[in-house]
Amino acid sequence: MTEAGLEIYLKREAALLDIECYKFVSPARRGVPDDILVAYPSLVFFVELKSPKGTGKTSKLQIRELRRLHALGCKTYIIDSTDAVDTVLLHLSRLSADARKRENKG
Repeated sequence: MTEAGLEIYLKREAALLDIECYKFVSPARRGVPDDILVAYPSLVFFVELKSPKGTGKTSKLQIRELRRLHALGCKTYIIDSTDAVDTVLLHLSRLSADARKRENKG
């Protein structure tokens, strides 16, 4: 599978879990993560996708941007496999479900 194939997988699986997946491009700032995952309530994960074949390398600039976002309290992930996609989406889905349960109790 290629990085493009992994992105297709991410978007398809996110949609099944009612998670929005946005392609992120920032012409004014290089190194930003590839995708943003958004789920209820205001849960936002930044994702950098890399080729599952191990050919994609995370650049120093990308690592710096991920660290900046993390320092601001954002959840950031580097994903290079369908298993990693599944793990991140499951985590986000559970956080969303827990928030909904708390909201319904109150």
